Amino acid sequence: MNIVISPNSFKGALSSQKVADYIERGLTSSGLTSSGLKKSLLLKTEILKIPLADGGDGTLSVIIEAKGGSTSGGSTSCGKTYKKQVTGPLGTPIDAEYGILSASPTLHLSDNTAVIELAKIAGLSLLPKFLPHWA
Repeated sequence: MNIVISPNSFKGALSSQKVADYIERGLTSSGLTSSGLKKSLLLKTEILKIPLADGGDGTLSVIIEAKGGSTSGGSTSCGKTYKKQVTGPLGTPIDAEYGILSASPTLHLSDNTAVIELAKIAGLSLLPKFLPHWA
């Protein structure tokens, strides 16, 4: 049996990669899968983790990791991440990160594709508290 674990992030708490890791750990340590299989069957099961992002928090890291790169910063064969100071949603300076990706036929990306995570520049998490009339 094959199990695909493909979560989005838990906003403000866990990246999609961490969520996938915890789900995998829960499956392998519980002795049961969601379909009630015994641990002996789970040992014969392959688990594939495919973290997702919806364009908000975590998108840059998910894309870089999908290309086989690392999000620990700097340059990789998949591209390079940069930090730049920008103006945040309240008009104050904040540090932002963006990536310039190298070509990837499997992800249908041409060379020098930019990935900008707008949620980290102007997202609701940067406001002191959620104010519905601002959204």
